[in-house]
Amino acid sequence: MRRQYKASYLDKNVFDSISDLRKGNEFRFEILGLLESLSTFDTLTIIDFDNPTSIQSLLAVANNIITRGNPTICSKHISAKLKPLSTRFSATDFYSALHLVDTRQNVSDLYNEDLESNFERAFLNNYIPDNKKYLTQFFQHQREKRTLTNNGNDGGRVDFSFEAPYFKEVKKTTVYQKEKELKERSVVIIEVDGKRYHNNLIDDIRDYETAKFGHTTKRITEDNTKKDTRDLIETLSQTDYFKIVDSLLQRNIDEVKKLQTYVLAPIAIARLQKVLNQFLIVKSEELKANNKTEIRVAILERDIPCGHIAVDDLNLLYSNLIGLEKKQTLIPKIEATIFADANFFNQELQPAGCNLDSENIVATEYDLVIDISTLWRTGIFQADNDFQGLPNSVIIRSSHFTEYDYRNEIYCSSKVDYRDLTTEIGNEQHKEIAEALPHIEYFLKNIFQKDKFRKGQLPILNRALKNETVIGLLPTGGGKSLTYQLAALLQPGITIIIDPIRSLMVDQYEGLIDIGIDKCDFLNSILTREEKVFVQDKVLPYGKTQFLFCSPERLVIQEFREALDKTNDKGYFFSYCVIDEAHCVSEWGHDFRTPYLNLGENAIAYCKTFNKTDIPIFGLTATASFDVLADIERELKISRNDGNSIIRYENTVRDEINYQIHNIIVPHNPGVTQPNIQTVGEGKQIRTEAIINGINRIDKLLLKYKDLEGK
Repeated sequence: MRRQYKASYLDKNVFDSISDLRKGNEFRFEILGLLESLSTFDTLTIIDFDNPTSIQSLLAVANNIITRGNPTICSKHISAKLKPLSTRFSATDFYSALHLVDTRQNVSDLYNEDLESNFERAFLNNYIPDNKKYLTQFFQHQREKRTLTNNGNDGGRVDFSFEAPYFKEVKKTTVYQKEKELKERSVVIIEVDGKRYHNNLIDDIRDYETAKFGHTTKRITEDNTKKDTRDLIETLSQTDYFKIVDSLLQRNIDEVKKLQTYVLAPIAIARLQKVLNQFLIVKSEELKANNKTEIRVAILERDIPCGHIAVDDLNLLYSNLIGLEKKQTLIPKIEATIFADANFFNQELQPAGCNLDSENIVATEYDLVIDISTLWRTGIFQADNDFQGLPNSVIIRSSHFTEYDYRNEIYCSSKVDYRDLTTEIGNEQHKEIAEALPHIEYFLKNIFQKDKFRKGQLPILNRALKNETVIGLLPTGGGKSLTYQLAALLQPGITIIIDPIRSLMVDQYEGLIDIGIDKCDFLNSILTREEKVFVQDKVLPYGKTQFLFCSPERLVIQEFREALDKTNDKGYFFSYCVIDEAHCVSEWGHDFRTPYLNLGENAIAYCKTFNKTDIPIFGLTATASFDVLADIERELKISRNDGNSIIRYENTVRDEINYQIHNIIVPHNPGVTQPNIQTVGEGKQIRTEAIINGINRIDKLLLKYKDLEGK
């Protein structure tokens, strides 16, 4: 069974360089399309990956971390392994490497068994000249016509096709559309017409139908095979995509392999980790019943080195999740044997014991056999069938195109009970727990690319990760957003964030995008009506977002409440309701934004958790007195308050903000009997006497304060 999934990493150096190119607009639509295409991959397996009886909570969290962005930034561990390859390439090199092509000659026999005629086989094997033979690795066989016309009732197929992964340049109407749903692409359809199947009228009708969607049809006829093939090759060679592919083929092959390894290894690693984690999810009950503490995996690398690093990095992710969890869930350790291609073997990335002969794989000796190629697309080479159909095998290939129903939802499960990160030592002071610190810092470093927590973050995070309501006070710039973002990624569910103004939503949305977390969306007036409906009806209820930003008013709109109910009905649940700028509950709720006063009740009523308990309220603010904080508690009706829900970091001294007082000497004019009037600015007048009197009073207060301080 073939199923599409999404997962991809890039090294931070590549991620930043590609992001800069995209933001420069020169290659914006091309890069968006390439990243979408590379993040999508096909799996072929008879293992039922789609219907686990239940999802273990830590494995659900691991899935959401692995698939948090397409692409996202790879871990520090992966970056360290790739570092020896990172210094020799430019941003344009990275861009070129996103164009998948296998530069090896005669990599494998072409797959012919799905073709419908000898003429199609002859075209594929004999009519394309040797210097253009590489084109055959791009031709998808027998694509369903419905995927080209968006007509689910169209049951026909086309002989061959190539979908350029670039997005077409469409008019940008909103911030949201900039990163979402630019799915229009151009397809070259190749129809190989034997004489007995050729009908000019029918062919013209078919070509007209697909042309309406921007596709081009090239026909190879028996009467003009050589000419038609030359025309096809000329058409493809003039496209920007194949110009870059041709430029890669003109470069030194060893240099291209190193470039491809550096850029594409993290993508291959993410695909492997998604599949390995999925295998543990669907087999968890069976593994537990058999007391399996480790699983043996054979990984056949057809090209890009990835297996050894992927398994080590995944085991590291599991060990840190287990280290944070209170009950210490058992996740079997993965032991991998690597079978690599000799042409792509890299001593820096693959262990010394790596096998170079895939014929040595005895499938029955392993719990799982994975055959992975990053440069090959599905169904092109005969070698794709070497392990297909085995009860414990998975074939991983790059996709020809992204299907509508690809699996990219977040996984929801029972809440995770994490261990304490800090302990209160009195007077609102907290002490870090040394044993837990390395585990939580692992996620800070690898997801958010930061080395240390700021003061006050850990106590807030500590309470949130125990699924308790928290109202956190941190100064502006103190890292409030990170506390809820990290907590959200460590719980298997959706987080809804309430912001008072739309610019805050967009700012936090774009902040997540910039660090490789793209399972985030917002609902506000920036979006068109159609885009709001899309997010509300097609994204949220199907688990395709983990962070949803909206206003408090959204929770009193019936359509949105129905969308939340639909989300729960489809098996997706909420972890937190975050109230950003929580002081607005007190300061605005009583006046012109009354939905703030019912926010806690509405969140509990409509944002259901997997465990059927009340959703934890996660309030954050930088500007709230103790009275305002107490009012927030009261208005949100935090019924579970144990007296510890308010977490404050009292040291709000900001070195860059200070006040200085300077004495002013004002010249005396004996000819003026009334107080001197000084004009300042645009016609504004202030009384010098009043200023002097005020300064004198401040001086006296300061002297008095110093006396008290000395006592």
